Amino acid sequence: MLPIGALLLKSFLNPKGSFVWFDNFSRYASEPGLSIAIWNSASLSLIATLLTLILAFPYAYALNRSRLPYKGLFKAMILLPILAPSLLPAFGLVYLFGNQGLLKSWLFGASIYGPIGIVIAHVFFALPHAVLILSAGLASGDQRLYKAARALKSSAWRTFFQITLPACRYSLISAAAVVFVLVFTDFGIPTVIGGSTNVLATDIYKLVIDRFDFELGAVVGVLLLLPALSAYSVDTLARRTQRSTLTGRSVPLESDYVPARDIVLSVVVLLVAFAVLAVIGIAVFGSLVRFWPYNMSLGLHNYTKILFSPEELQTLINSLLLATAAAMVGTALVITSGWLEKWLERLGSPNSTKCCMDSPWCHWLCRGLCLDLSMFFSSTTLQIPCIFFRQPWRFW
Repeated sequence: MLPIGALLLKSFLNPKGSFVWFDNFSRYASEPGLSIAIWNSASLSLIATLLTLILAFPYAYALNRSRLPYKGLFKAMILLPILAPSLLPAFGLVYLFGNQGLLKSWLFGASIYGPIGIVIAHVFFALPHAVLILSAGLASGDQRLYKAARALKSSAWRTFFQITLPACRYSLISAAAVVFVLVFTDFGIPTVIGGSTNVLATDIYKLVIDRFDFELGAVVGVLLLLPALSAYSVDTLARRTQRSTLTGRSVPLESDYVPARDIVLSVVVLLVAFAVLAVIGIAVFGSLVRFWPYNMSLGLHNYTKILFSPEELQTLINSLLLATAAAMVGTALVITSGWLEKWLERLGSPNSTKCCMDSPWCHWLCRGLCLDLSMFFSSTTLQIPCIFFRQPWRFW
C-alpha cells in the first residue's frame, strides 16, 4: 500500500512539494483530449472484457464439462500468452494485419492501428487469465444436482441457466474484474498498435517522459486506480454473497457425452487455439526474418545482434537476473502471506485474515507505468532510501 499512498500524495503536491489540494486535478481537467482519453479507455476496456468472456467461457466449459479430447494440450495452448509480454500480441497483429501485413486485406480497408488492434490484442493478452479463473468455478460442482435435473426432465438450457451459471457466478464476476483492470491499465499494447488513439495509460508516458510533469502523471495514475478500485469492490461484494453448493456429501462432477454440444465446443476450442498459435507463431517467424517484408530470408541474424552486442547482452542479462530475483522474492512473500493467513485464522482474527486475503489485489490496483511511478514516488516524495532509483544496476 505504500507505493499507492505515495502516488496519492504526489497528486496533491506541486513541483516544490507544497500542498495544492485539487489544483493538479483541475489543471489536468483543462488538458485537451482528456474526455476522449477517458472514453477510449473505458469503452475499449469494456468491449475487450466482453469479448474475452465470450471466448473464455466456452473454452473453460469445454476443458471442464465436456468430453473434449487432448484437454491437457488445449489447456497448455491457451496459457501460452501468459508466458509472453503484452507487446507480443501487438507485434503479432502488426505482422498479420499491419500496413505490410500478410492478411491486411482481411480488414476490408480498416486499419489495425487504433481501436480494432487495441481490442484484439487485449483479448489475446487477457484470455488465459479469464480461462484460468472460469475453470476454477466450472471444475467444481455437485453431480447430484444434474441427476435431479434429468430426473425432473429439465431441458439442457434450463439446467445450464439454473444450476451451472449460478454455481460459477462468482468466477464470472471475478474474471470480468481482473480482465477489465488488466486492459484498462495496460500501457504496452496501446503504445505499439494504438496509433493515434489516446488512452489514459499512454497519457502517463506523455506527461512524465515528454513533459516531465510528474504531478499530472500522478493525477493520471490516480484516475487509473478508480476503475480498479471499483472492480475490487464488485469482486469483494460478490465474494461475500457467494454461497458454496458443495458439502461433504457432494458427488464429483462427471462429464456426460453430448455429441452436438461437444462438437460445437470442440470447434470453438480449435478456432481459439489456432488464433493463439497464429499470433505467437507469426511473431516468432517475424523475429527470424532479416528485414520484413523486403528481405524475407530466415536466420538468426536478429538474435546474434543481441548476443554479440555488449549493450544488448547486458540488458538481457539484467532482465533475466531481475526476473529471477523477483520470482524468488515474490514466491517467498506469497508463501509467507498464505502461512500468516492460516495462522491468523487459527487465532480467530477475521479482520487480519481478510487483510491478508485482500493484499494481493494491490497488484491489480497498481500496474504498469502507474506502478513504476508509485515506486519512484515512494523513494523521492516519502524520502525512502532505495538503491533502485539512486544508481544504475550492473551485474557484471
